[in-house]
Amino acid sequence: MKSNLKIRIAVAAVAASIVFGGMLESARGSVWNGSSSSAWSDAANWDILPSEVGAGNAIINPGSPNVIPVVSTAGNTTVGQIYVSINAGLNVVGGGDLTTSDLVVGVWGNSSVNVTGGALTMTGYLNIAPGGNYDGDVSI
Repeated sequence: MKSNLKIRIAVAAVAASIVFGGMLESARGSVWNGSSSSAWSDAANWDILPSEVGAGNAIINPGSPNVIPVVSTAGNTTVGQIYVSINAGLNVVGGGDLTTSDLVVGVWGNSSVNVTGGALTMTGYLNIAPGGNYDGDVSI
Protein backbone atom coordinates (compact mmCIF):
# COMPACT_ATOMS: atom_id res chain seq x y z
CA MET A 1 0.00 0.00 0.00
CA LYS A 2 1.39 3.35 -1.00
CA SER A 3 1.39 6.14 1.57
CA ASN A 4 0.37 9.70 0.75
CA LEU A 5 2.25 11.05 3.76
CA LYS A 6 4.75 13.73 2.78
CA ILE A 7 7.22 15.37 5.09
CA ARG A 8 8.64 18.70 3.97
CA ILE A 9 11.75 20.19 5.45
CA ALA A 10 12.42 23.68 4.17
CA VAL A 11 15.55 25.75 4.33
CA ALA A 12 14.59 29.05 5.89
CA ALA A 13 14.73 31.99 3.56
CA VAL A 14 13.95 34.87 5.83
CA ALA A 15 13.69 38.06 3.81
CA ALA A 16 12.52 40.18 6.72
CA SER A 17 15.26 39.00 9.09
CA ILE A 18 19.01 38.86 8.99
CA VAL A 19 21.62 37.44 11.32
CA PHE A 20 23.56 40.28 12.89
CA GLY A 21 26.11 39.74 15.64
CA GLY A 22 24.54 36.46 16.71
CA MET A 23 21.07 37.94 17.08
CA LEU A 24 18.15 38.19 14.73
CA GLU A 25 16.90 41.61 13.75
CA SER A 26 13.71 42.32 11.87
CA ALA A 27 12.25 45.13 9.81
CA ARG A 28 8.80 44.07 11.00
CA GLY A 29 7.70 42.06 13.95
CA SER A 30 8.46 41.89 17.62
CA VAL A 31 11.79 41.25 19.32
CA TRP A 32 11.96 39.57 22.77
CA ASN A 33 14.12 41.38 25.34
CA GLY A 34 13.04 39.57 28.53
CA SER A 35 13.60 42.68 30.64
CA SER A 36 10.64 42.30 33.01
CA SER A 37 9.77 38.62 33.44
CA SER A 38 9.65 35.35 31.54
CA ALA A 39 5.95 35.83 30.63
CA TRP A 40 5.25 35.89 26.89
CA SER A 41 2.17 38.05 27.54
CA ASP A 42 4.10 40.75 29.45
CA ALA A 43 4.40 43.68 27.01
CA ALA A 44 7.52 44.95 28.84
CA ASN A 45 9.41 41.89 27.54
CA TRP A 46 8.95 42.87 23.88
CA ASP A 47 9.65 45.95 21.81
CA ILE A 48 5.95 45.51 20.92
CA LEU A 49 3.72 42.58 21.89
CA PRO A 50 3.59 40.19 18.88
CA SER A 51 -0.20 40.03 18.78
CA GLU A 52 -0.38 43.84 18.70
CA VAL A 53 1.37 44.01 15.33
CA GLY A 54 -1.41 42.12 13.57
CA ALA A 55 -0.05 38.64 14.22
CA GLY A 56 3.38 39.76 13.03
CA ASN A 57 6.61 37.83 13.40
CA ALA A 58 8.19 37.13 16.79
CA ILE A 59 11.98 37.11 17.08
CA ILE A 60 13.21 35.42 20.23
CA ASN A 61 16.74 36.46 21.12
CA PRO A 62 18.16 35.39 24.48
CA GLY A 63 16.64 38.02 26.78
CA SER A 64 18.21 39.61 29.78
CA PRO A 65 17.66 38.68 32.55
CA ASN A 66 14.88 36.32 31.34
CA VAL A 67 16.37 34.25 28.53
CA ILE A 68 13.37 32.13 27.58
CA PRO A 69 9.78 33.34 27.16
CA VAL A 70 7.11 31.17 28.75
CA VAL A 71 3.62 30.90 27.30
CA SER A 72 1.40 29.85 30.21
CA THR A 73 -1.97 31.36 29.29
CA ALA A 74 -4.25 31.75 26.29
CA GLY A 75 -4.64 35.22 24.79
CA ASN A 76 -2.10 37.45 23.05
CA THR A 77 -0.64 34.27 21.62
CA THR A 78 -1.34 34.31 17.88
CA VAL A 79 1.67 35.35 15.81
CA GLY A 80 2.84 35.09 12.23
CA GLN A 81 6.23 33.37 12.27
CA ILE A 82 8.44 32.60 15.25
CA TYR A 83 12.22 32.65 14.87
CA VAL A 84 14.18 31.25 17.83
CA SER A 85 17.65 32.82 17.74
CA ILE A 86 21.06 31.58 18.90
CA ASN A 87 21.05 30.09 22.42
CA ALA A 88 17.43 31.13 22.89
CA GLY A 89 14.32 29.10 23.57
CA LEU A 90 10.58 29.04 24.03
CA ASN A 91 8.49 27.16 26.58
CA VAL A 92 4.74 26.50 26.24
CA VAL A 93 3.44 25.15 29.56
CA GLY A 94 0.30 24.45 31.58
CA GLY A 95 -2.64 26.31 30.06
CA GLY A 96 -0.44 27.98 27.46
CA ASP A 97 -1.78 28.14 23.93
CA LEU A 98 0.38 29.47 21.09
CA THR A 99 -0.57 29.62 17.39
CA THR A 100 1.95 30.44 14.66
CA SER A 101 2.24 30.02 10.93
CA ASP A 102 5.90 28.91 10.90
CA LEU A 103 8.41 27.95 13.59
CA VAL A 104 12.15 28.17 12.89
CA VAL A 105 14.44 26.61 15.53
CA GLY A 106 18.21 26.11 15.55
CA VAL A 107 18.93 27.45 12.09
CA TRP A 108 21.11 30.32 13.31
CA GLY A 109 22.47 28.58 16.42
CA ASN A 110 21.59 26.19 19.20
CA SER A 111 18.02 26.78 20.36
CA SER A 112 15.05 24.83 21.68
CA VAL A 113 11.28 24.81 22.04
CA ASN A 114 9.57 22.82 24.80
CA VAL A 115 5.83 22.15 24.98
CA THR A 116 4.73 20.68 28.31
CA GLY A 117 1.02 20.59 29.05
CA GLY A 118 0.29 23.45 26.67
CA ALA A 119 -0.61 23.64 22.99
CA LEU A 120 1.52 24.79 20.06
CA THR A 121 -0.36 25.02 16.75
CA MET A 122 1.44 25.60 13.45
CA THR A 123 -0.35 26.23 10.19
CA GLY A 124 2.78 26.28 8.03
CA TYR A 125 6.33 24.98 8.37
CA LEU A 126 8.38 23.59 11.22
CA ASN A 127 12.02 24.19 10.37
CA ILE A 128 14.54 22.50 12.67
CA ALA A 129 18.27 22.73 12.08
CA PRO A 130 19.62 19.32 11.13
CA GLY A 131 22.53 19.28 13.58
CA GLY A 132 26.14 19.69 12.54
CA ASN A 133 27.24 23.16 13.55
CA TYR A 134 23.87 24.11 15.06
CA ASP A 135 21.19 22.13 16.85
CA GLY A 136 17.50 22.82 16.98
CA ASP A 137 15.35 20.90 19.42
CA VAL A 138 11.56 20.71 19.71
CA SER A 139 10.28 18.64 22.64
CA ILE A 140 6.60 17.89 23.06
